[in-house]
Amino acid sequence: PFMHACCPRRPQVALRGLRPSFPPQTPPDFRRLAERCWQADPRSRPTFEAVLAELQRMSAAFEAAAASANSRAASAASKRRSPLLWTAGGGGGGGTGGGGGYWDNAATFG
Repeated sequence: PFMHACCPRRPQVALRGLRPSFPPQTPPDFRRLAERCWQADPRSRPTFEAVLAELQRMSAAFEAAAASANSRAASAASKRRSPLLWTAGGGGGGGTGGGGGYWDNAATFG
């Protein structure tokens, strides 16, 4: 009587071949692996070892891509930062020593 109490759709999945849909941003490798695991013929499904190896490969590829993206972002951010230079200006007050200077972005000096 409690065979399907926790998962009432289990018979439909097994008998009718129902499968979840993936959101559009699902990585294609993950989608392909899931579809291989859903094969009706158990002999056509990957072994646990093959699934584990594929997930480890996907994880390593994701980590490498994330590290590369972080490196590119850090590099771009450091290029946008330019040191500020103190520019002495004429006139009275405002700066130390009454020189009226101001901070200017070094990029403006070409």
